[in-house]
Amino acid sequence: MSFDQAIKWGFIGLIAALDLVLLFFCKFELQWGDLVKPAILCAMLAVLSLYYHRNQGDSLVLCMITLMHIGCYMTVTSLFIYLTTTFNFPLHDGWLRAFDSMVGYSPSALVAWTRSHPILDYWSTWIYLFITTESMFAIFAIAFSNHRRCLEKFVFQFMLGAFACGIIACVLPGNSPLHNHGITPTDWQQPFLDHFRALRTGEPFKFSWRQTEGLVTFPSFHTAWAVFLIVAWSAHTRWLFIPTTILNVLIIISTLTTGEHYLLDIAGGIALALFCIYTSHRVNAFAYTTEGDPRVVEWLSLPARQPAKRSALQQNG
Repeated sequence: MSFDQAIKWGFIGLIAALDLVLLFFCKFELQWGDLVKPAILCAMLAVLSLYYHRNQGDSLVLCMITLMHIGCYMTVTSLFIYLTTTFNFPLHDGWLRAFDSMVGYSPSALVAWTRSHPILDYWSTWIYLFITTESMFAIFAIAFSNHRRCLEKFVFQFMLGAFACGIIACVLPGNSPLHNHGITPTDWQQPFLDHFRALRTGEPFKFSWRQTEGLVTFPSFHTAWAVFLIVAWSAHTRWLFIPTTILNVLIIISTLTTGEHYLLDIAGGIALALFCIYTSHRVNAFAYTTEGDPRVVEWLSLPARQPAKRSALQQNG
């Protein structure tokens, strides 16, 4: 197992351990049955990774391990964010609203203008929600073009950024502009508000992994995520830099046009992204030798692949 992979699995294990500790203090009813299908999928990916590891399928192995990292990470992190939201720290929307007012920005006016143009409203929502699909495209494209270090950095940035957002959201929770500016939430936005309010009541909460919502307001993880994708695409291939940069800038703008975030959320998301990118470069540099080969944790590694045996005809010339 490479040093980079060991770090990611260790990070996932750490958050899982924190989840177990927090469950002792929070009134949560977990729907363990939700984990059956993801567990089966993860096991299938592990088996396929082992198969392709032994059959020279490096790109497929990298892709499958990446999907396992992200799937397991989102499973433990979504629970962590929900658990920490129950700590019920004071809301911080006041100073975020004050900054918007100071610079003359009105979330309600921007959302009302966007919704008054149905086509613009449709595409704004579509672009905001497209980031998950774009990330899947990026993972496959980067993995199959053999840009291993680029993909490893992107996944590390994603994991570190999401965890940092969860910590900050615990200490500085917010209702988002939807609540504080009287913006009527859409059908896809209402569950976020319902879950956030339910978690802060102190009443028992029935948690389902299939129905988790993004509960982070400050900083905007959507913004940080979009910046990660800009960097990943630009490192992967130059000709995709302009179209993917435009797409991800539109994703950042859509966090405002949909009413999901304040202006300072965007600034905070960019600052968080820069910190995660810097940290990922330092970690990735340590995870590789000066020759550019990944460092290996020997006792966690699979047996080395054996070269395919030559047939008798090949041996005889």
